[in-house]
Amino acid sequence: QRVSVFSFVFFLVKGSAFAAALWLSNMVSIADLGLFEYALSGGLILAVILNLGLQGAYPFFIIREKKESYRAIFFFHGLLVSGLILGLIFLNKITGYWIPIKFSLMGIMASVIGMQVLYSTILKSHEVLIPAILLDGGIFILINIYNILIYLGVLSFSFETLETGLMIYMMVLWGIYFLS
Repeated sequence: QRVSVFSFVFFLVKGSAFAAALWLSNMVSIADLGLFEYALSGGLILAVILNLGLQGAYPFFIIREKKESYRAIFFFHGLLVSGLILGLIFLNKITGYWIPIKFSLMGIMASVIGMQVLYSTILKSHEVLIPAILLDGGIFILINIYNILIYLGVLSFSFETLETGLMIYMMVLWGIYFLS
């Protein structure tokens, strides 16, 4: 039964990642889709740089080398980097976007993806698999929830709304981070 629950969650998350941009492409202009894809692609690349390879170092130092005292470094790094980016984006938002939205959206996406990858690796290292898989695709699940709200007419598409949703999700990730 555990395998079937894991498989269901795995395919749900991976399907969500596949469907997010495809579904959005049917509801926005080509220019908006291009800007979204630009921000997402840039965010994915930037997340790798921001994480500094810590997602690979965690299993090595904590699991293999048994250096439990290093654990705080991983948590602090995730919070520091994402906190700085979130603060900058919040400041940008309240001062009228002196940083273009494509870059601020890229920054929050990088921050969210980086935090997800780092925390997901920590969970996988301790064999907490289903929450780890949900975290792997959390940004895509959020984008699909946004897609549903657009489709139902509850929201209309705007980069500012998407950015705000991602900022809220970042704070939820912090809450999960602090509770663990």
